[in-house]
Amino acid sequence: VGVQAMPTNDSLICDGVLQTPTVYKINGSNYFKIRDLAAILNGSAKQFSVGYDADKKSVTANTGAGYLKQPTDLAGAPAGGNKTATASSDAIYINGVLCQAEVYKIDGMNYFKLRDLGKALGFYVGWDNGVIIQSDKTYSE
Repeated sequence: VGVQAMPTNDSLICDGVLQTPTVYKINGSNYFKIRDLAAILNGSAKQFSVGYDADKKSVTANTGAGYLKQPTDLAGAPAGGNKTATASSDAIYINGVLCQAEVYKIDGMNYFKLRDLGKALGFYVGWDNGVIIQSDKTYSE
C-alpha cells in the first residue's frame, strides 16, 4: 500500500549555499535521496560516503569519507507531479551500525526522512522560510 509523495519546491540552504536536491513531502516531512545529501555535505566536517550492500539489501554510509558526485545527483525539483511512495524494505547502516530511519521508494529510488539522517549523521536540520542544514552544528530536536 502506497502513500502520496508530493514534489516540493522548499528551498534547501546548506552552510549558506542554495542546493538543488530532489525532494518529496510525505506525511508532512521532507524526504531526500541520500546521494543528494552526500553530494551536498561532501567536503564538510559531516561528509560521508554512500554504498549498497547487496547481501544485506542495505544502503551503507561511512562518516568522514568523501563522496564522488554522480550525474543523477542534485537534479532539482521532481518532475511529473505526485507519486506513490511505498515503504522500503532497504535498511541503512551507518559505519556498520543499523540505523532507524523512515525510508520510502519512489520510482525505484530510496528517499530518507531528512531529520532521521540529520540525527544519525550528526548535522543540524532547521527551517527558516526553507530547509536549512548546517554542517558545523550538531543535530537537535
